[in-house]
Amino acid sequence: MSPFNHFNNWQKYLRQLTEPAAEVQQGEERQWARLLAGLSVALLTMGIFVVIIWILISPNFTTAPYISGFAIAAIFSIYLLSRTRYYQFGAVCLIVLLLLIVGAIIFTAPGSLVDRMRVLYFLTIAVLLASLFFSIRGLLLVIGISLVGTAVFFFVPEAPFSVTYSYIVFMVVMSALLILATVMRNDYVKRLHESQRRYHALFNQSNDAVCIFGLDGRIIEANQHAVALLGYAPEELVGMTFRGVVVDNELIESEKLFQRLRANEPIPIYEQWVKKKDGSLILVENNVELVQDANGNPLHIQSIARDITLRKQAEAALRASEERFRRLTFQSPDTIYILNFTNFQIEFINKDSFLGYTLAELKQSGSIFNNVHPTDQAQVAHYWETVMQNQEISPQSVDYRLQHKDGHWEWIHNRSIVLAHTAEGKPSEVLIVLTLITDTKQVEEKLRQQEEYARILIEQTPIGIVTVNMDGEVTAANPRSLEILGSPGLSATLGLNVLTLPPIVAAGISPMLAQSLATGKSNEMETWYTSIWDKATYLFIRAVPYFDGLGHQIGLIILVEDLTQRERAEEGMRQAQKLESLGVLAGGIAHDFNNLLVAMLGQASLALAKLAPKSPGRPHVEKAVTAAEQAARLTQQLLAYSGRGQFHVDLLDLNGLIEENLHLFTAMIPKQIILKTTLAELLPLVEVDIAQIQQVVMNLIINAVDALGSESGTIQIVTRTQMVTEADHQFWYYTSVPLAEGVYVTLEVSDDGPGMNQETAVNIFDPFFTTKEKGHGLGLAAVIGIVKGHNGGLTVESAVGQGTTFNLLLPASQKQATAVPPTPKPKPTTLTGVILVIDDEQAVREAVTDILSLVDVVVLSAADGQSGLALYLEHQAEISLVLLDLSMPGWSGEKTMEALQAVNPNVQIIVSSGYNETEAIRRFANKGSTRFLKKPYSASTLIEMVQTGLSQ
Repeated sequence: MSPFNHFNNWQKYLRQLTEPAAEVQQGEERQWARLLAGLSVALLTMGIFVVIIWILISPNFTTAPYISGFAIAAIFSIYLLSRTRYYQFGAVCLIVLLLLIVGAIIFTAPGSLVDRMRVLYFLTIAVLLASLFFSIRGLLLVIGISLVGTAVFFFVPEAPFSVTYSYIVFMVVMSALLILATVMRNDYVKRLHESQRRYHALFNQSNDAVCIFGLDGRIIEANQHAVALLGYAPEELVGMTFRGVVVDNELIESEKLFQRLRANEPIPIYEQWVKKKDGSLILVENNVELVQDANGNPLHIQSIARDITLRKQAEAALRASEERFRRLTFQSPDTIYILNFTNFQIEFINKDSFLGYTLAELKQSGSIFNNVHPTDQAQVAHYWETVMQNQEISPQSVDYRLQHKDGHWEWIHNRSIVLAHTAEGKPSEVLIVLTLITDTKQVEEKLRQQEEYARILIEQTPIGIVTVNMDGEVTAANPRSLEILGSPGLSATLGLNVLTLPPIVAAGISPMLAQSLATGKSNEMETWYTSIWDKATYLFIRAVPYFDGLGHQIGLIILVEDLTQRERAEEGMRQAQKLESLGVLAGGIAHDFNNLLVAMLGQASLALAKLAPKSPGRPHVEKAVTAAEQAARLTQQLLAYSGRGQFHVDLLDLNGLIEENLHLFTAMIPKQIILKTTLAELLPLVEVDIAQIQQVVMNLIINAVDALGSESGTIQIVTRTQMVTEADHQFWYYTSVPLAEGVYVTLEVSDDGPGMNQETAVNIFDPFFTTKEKGHGLGLAAVIGIVKGHNGGLTVESAVGQGTTFNLLLPASQKQATAVPPTPKPKPTTLTGVILVIDDEQAVREAVTDILSLVDVVVLSAADGQSGLALYLEHQAEISLVLLDLSMPGWSGEKTMEALQAVNPNVQIIVSSGYNETEAIRRFANKGSTRFLKKPYSASTLIEMVQTGLSQ
């Protein structure tokens, strides 16, 4: 800043000039003092040279007394300017004296004493220089010499010349000394300036606020940190008293402190609140002292203040934190302690005891980890190695078991935080928090077991479980659901959308799921569903919403149950019930029809026996007998469907049957159809009615031929063995009778015809159901009856455009084929005796009576069991044989037989029925001497059976 700019603020500098010079610390103010002093010297020197020149020009010019007085005044004013605090007065005196000296030079008349005045001016120069560099004592000595010299020259004008020159010599010596002193002073000043520069550098660069106070309490100088700390501009801060920054409630104490400082009492470092310019308060740590000169005179007061507001706040926060830590640790249920890793001693612990050990026992042991469970020791050792090697101050945790003092084990959750490191970077102090988690571990174990139980249930349950989110996307699925849907894997199922997937939409499942998502309510349904992996199943589907902890619905749990087997079983049951109903109907029809056929066939046979071979009516009777026999075969098919057909069980090689009848089968097939066979080697034998199995094969071939119609195609006959288990429900879908586990012989008859739709496939085994124009609908009905009667099973596979395949299963036999000798027919004997016929059909009784009359057998007849028993009791001695109908109203044939045997245990009985012999033998096993006569029968068959009975 230019010095002339300061004149614009003369009031400010006037105030500053009135302060003691020793207390002015600003470098700029010192420069002003030196500038004024140097200007004074220059002006006086210039004035002296002007006077000397004037004297040389005008020898009579005498101004020495005035100029000497002015010079002495100038010396005094310069001293005042440079050495005391009266700058204003010194500056005014200097200006006035300089004007007087210049006026004396210009306006004073010439005089003498030129030589003496030269000496006086040289003396004045010396005094001026001395006034700038000497101390006050040296200055007084020089002034005294100047006064003496002046007095000598003014009051002793006639002084000897030697005195004059002695004085000149003295002044020369003094000048030399002054020059030497000046050189030394310059060197000192140079060092002083360097010291001041360093001082000011330290002064302004200090991180503390440094202020220099005058003895009156005003700020003389302040460093940059003080300016920044208090918020004042430098010119605002200088001149301000300490009272302007001290808070009001500490002002009195500060006054006392300042008085003690001026009295040179030592003041310890103290804390004090001070005000900033913006009114905010800060807390400072103040170090004040009185600065004295070399003689012990007080110069100023130095204050070094450090802002400790943040430090105090941190200390307060630390104390609060420590208090919170203390409260937390001592109130915490956890055991918290600090372990010194250098000596493994416990430095702090918040509990009086832990795991039954007292605090003294814990500290004596040096570690809580001496009783780690053997299973956990390796884990704990690795954990502490990790903590020791960790350079980061980061929490780490581990769970393990510690032994209680009483011997039981407690689970511990250990969290460790490194608090400090050694110089080598290893942990030196570790904060350890131990939490007893035995109960938690037990709960976790129970939860784990429950989760494992739930997982096993979900994975092993026969019900499929699928979860979807609110968008309908699959998020999880158990293995059973994948199996039910035919999915190749979980990855192929996740992400599928149950709201938009076409098969689900087509099955009507999507609307039900969408409703559950929208309403949050459960829904369920049953439906046939074909998945995108082409697996058709009949499903029970239940959608159950599930929610998060806040009660918000987050998706659905879809329970999927495969009811295909149940549906097929129910369908099979319905089929079986239908078949049973139809079987009962067919059996009843066959039974009644057989009774009629007995009469028809018997009477026709009797008429044929009485006609001569050439009789014109014989061909007609023969046709009637043939028609009756065909009707009898039809009733056999009805009985076969009802499962009550007559079986003659023999061991059969199914391959042999097919090979022996292959020419017959081929003859039945049109030329455009090819018959192929694939027969398994070493096929087990089966125990069957050979004729009926032959009929089954022929019926299946005929059905295949009818399916192909006039189109060319292929019929395939295949045999093989099949292991059947309880899970193979499909084999008794149509028979409704579960198959026993074991090996079965399978007969497969397939064609590549047009196939069947589902509606047709359901009804193919119904009697009288046919898709042919001239069919009677009993072919396949007989097949199902024969297979069921042989304890077998069958499946049908057909689809439109893909042909039809029948698979028949017959139980494999463990027996081997043996040669059976033919049973010899009984030889004709004379028939004698009486026969009792018990039958509810009058036509049958009449036919039997008429036929047996041909061989002179007496016949007694009864319409029911009670009448028959009465006749037997009346004619027991005469009756040799009883012909008993199996099915009668009132007393059944079985009850009638029991009544007869009760009278005569050895009674000979022939049971007659339209049902098969196997059922009759089963019903009359262990009932004595019984034989079976299948209805309808011819006259010869009846006579032969009666002849056999009477012969025994």
